[in-house]
Amino acid sequence: MTMMRKADLYWNTILGGSYAHFDWKRLKEFYNTFHETIGQGTYEALFWIALENSTFEKEKDSRPSLPLLRKEYCKQKLIEFMPSIAESREGWILEGHYRTSMGEDSGLPDLVDRKLLSEVEIGADVDTEGFIRSLSNTLAKYFTYLPGVSAKGQKRRFKIPVPRLFFGKKAGVSNEIEGVTKLVLGYVENQGGTDASAFETDSEKFNRITEEGLRKYISSYFGKSIYDDKTSEKIQRECCTGNHEGTRIFFTRGESEDKVSGFAAKMRKEMQKQYTKNKEFFFDNIGSNNAVILELTNRIKNALLTQLEPTTVYSKTGKLNPALVWKALYLNNNKIFEKQVAEGSGNISVDILLDASASQIHRMDTVSTQGYIISKALDNCHVPVRVWGYSSMNGYTVMNLYRDYNETSKEQ
Repeated sequence: MTMMRKADLYWNTILGGSYAHFDWKRLKEFYNTFHETIGQGTYEALFWIALENSTFEKEKDSRPSLPLLRKEYCKQKLIEFMPSIAESREGWILEGHYRTSMGEDSGLPDLVDRKLLSEVEIGADVDTEGFIRSLSNTLAKYFTYLPGVSAKGQKRRFKIPVPRLFFGKKAGVSNEIEGVTKLVLGYVENQGGTDASAFETDSEKFNRITEEGLRKYISSYFGKSIYDDKTSEKIQRECCTGNHEGTRIFFTRGESEDKVSGFAAKMRKEMQKQYTKNKEFFFDNIGSNNAVILELTNRIKNALLTQLEPTTVYSKTGKLNPALVWKALYLNNNKIFEKQVAEGSGNISVDILLDASASQIHRMDTVSTQGYIISKALDNCHVPVRVWGYSSMNGYTVMNLYRDYNETSKEQ
């Protein structure tokens, strides 16, 4: 059930400013084209982000206190943010907008969503028609919205009868916008929207509402699971308990499904671009990187020599073992001496866990180089090493296995 509450000072200020800069009659007409479309909740969410951002940019120079009001507003919203909203695509983007409004990184795990947010955050240099045109083009680019077409001509969602007790709304009552108050309180203040989970498009074909659909989406996005369904469920039961109950964990090697399309396909292309960028970064600094690998190799070897348990071996020099003297006399075996040596790496193995989340988006090349340097140095010391990367999306922690213990020749 949607909770309504009074708009605060910041939104009253933004709303008043929007009246000074935009033709609200045209904005309402534009907003009503979202009605009962397949992406209504998402379109409404992005409309409000765009309007808030554009109005703020137009008003900030004439209202010195506005940046502070905005920062406090976004800070409070992040504290209150509802997990159920954050699990929808528009929820992720709204949360990202709150963060960028505070001068932080958006934290969005998807490069496409980052680009979408950047385009939705419309600046000050637009009038009403420019605002509508910009947002319409963005919705058309990323979704199934048709610019200049009424709600009846848009891609519409199926209507499923829902008992009134869930919403407390009379049948037949229109959802079309009736006033500015409904706009502000209807989405921004309740952090929801009429359809907070609807974002599926014809080009994406991913159902992120059901558990099965979400897992398929994760698999298409990051690569198929290392484990079969039965093993995955067992890991889920054992790991996602206590404070982690309700979360999900997914293990992959990044191997693509046979057919990947839509949003996941776009992200696959972005990942390939990042891989190329990481590789170029490494080879652009190949001299210094090899020097660091050599230095780290020597340090690890020295550490192993001091930390490993010594092993007793028989040799031609060292401390005489009287019990073995007979071998030299009768068997011509001169290895009758003992010495202590640190042999091999013992039972040591190393797992490297790299942060592959969105917080590292601007330094992925550096992180990947650091991971390679460490793993290569451990290889040189004959220490088994396994390299993982972790990220998260929609309640899933994704563990991507880049190389296993025995894959010493796998360097990319």
